[in-house]
Amino acid sequence: MQPAKRIFISPEPGESRGYEVSFEPLTAHLKERLSKARFQKYLALFEKIQKTPKECILELETFFKELPDIPEIANLLCFAYLQANRMTEAEKLIEKTYLKHPDYLFGRINFADQCLRRKEIAKVPVIFNNTCNLVALCPEKKTFHFSEYRGFMVVMGFYHLAINEQEKACHFYEKAMRVDPLHASVIALEKAVFRTSFLKKIRKSWQKLAHIFLNP
Repeated sequence: MQPAKRIFISPEPGESRGYEVSFEPLTAHLKERLSKARFQKYLALFEKIQKTPKECILELETFFKELPDIPEIANLLCFAYLQANRMTEAEKLIEKTYLKHPDYLFGRINFADQCLRRKEIAKVPVIFNNTCNLVALCPEKKTFHFSEYRGFMVVMGFYHLAINEQEKACHFYEKAMRVDPLHASVIALEKAVFRTSFLKKIRKSWQKLAHIFLNP
């Protein structure tokens, strides 16, 4: 049985409509912006980077220099840098891409993740226009690629853990798990969510015991 190519996400409270999540590439906009040869090169690099990201770096750097205004190419290069553990270059490019293309969803996700890792938590709401709602954030989009959806839900999950809203973090984890349960970021969020929940239970137990012993 073939997996569904698209799933419909029903609107939640506060959302004006639902939207689709696609498991197929959403590249129509790139096809319009790039020449046929460059579009084919992008597709080839996209495929190649899934298997051998480190070997794509030089080719991607050249491609990015040719087309510095295409954020999708910058995103591929960021991924390759990260896989090669070239963190300084990756982080510079992540911030540069976000500042140059503030409405690019992957750019927002990548920069928010970077801010969380740097403990710059207050920047995250600003990056997402003070909303955790994809419809409000991207009102023009009716279909999201599953990697966009997963990335947004994961970063929202980690953000809510960082501000001690564990229940909301769990909600975003469940949404991410629905579309990509085996992805490393979803598994990492799962561990963080349930570790936090477990520690809270232990802390409450300690508090109860302390209350009993200190107040006989």
